[in-house]
Amino acid sequence: MPARELAERSIAAILGLWTPKRGWDVPRLEAMGLHYGPCEGFIHGVARMLGPLVKLYSTTRSAKALELALLLKGRAIAESCLTGGDYTPQRFITRHSHSVACVLPSLAQTAELLNDVPLLLRVKAFYDNGLCEMRDEIGWSPELAREPQTEHGECNNTGDIFTRGQSAWCSAATAMDHPGADLTFFQPLSPDDS
Repeated sequence: MPARELAERSIAAILGLWTPKRGWDVPRLEAMGLHYGPCEGFIHGVARMLGPLVKLYSTTRSAKALELALLLKGRAIAESCLTGGDYTPQRFITRHSHSVACVLPSLAQTAELLNDVPLLLRVKAFYDNGLCEMRDEIGWSPELAREPQTEHGECNNTGDIFTRGQSAWCSAATAMDHPGADLTFFQPLSPDDS
């Protein structure tokens, strides 16, 4: 089966088995013979699909990928990523830094794709405020937010924080200085672009 067809079928299955309000339809999953293993809430689990969905939509213009991405974005900004940009484990439900460091850049990608300045400013507010709970002074991110001084961390968090944070900051600054500007200009280069 071609990759695009597999992606479309997977997204259709997710849209049939998951909703932002209910979450996963566990009885249906179990009736299909699948075991559902709960995780530490939305940001730790389903929300991590957002970035790949945005990339898939950007490449293929898949309507279903965009539909699911917008559902994920809507729940993330309604429950976790509020306008003030603060981080609280109670609201995010997880202290897993990589989950948060994965979802925030994905929200920035979504904002850039849609030229959604309010969303981009919300992401920037988190980078300016909430991210301080998840990294040290030089940008090292421990495994868990608010973990005492430790070398136990994830370098992929640090990479996400730097690359997407830089892009979100540049895009937000451009949006504030030049309303209506095309924010996709600030996407980082992929290895294929070098």
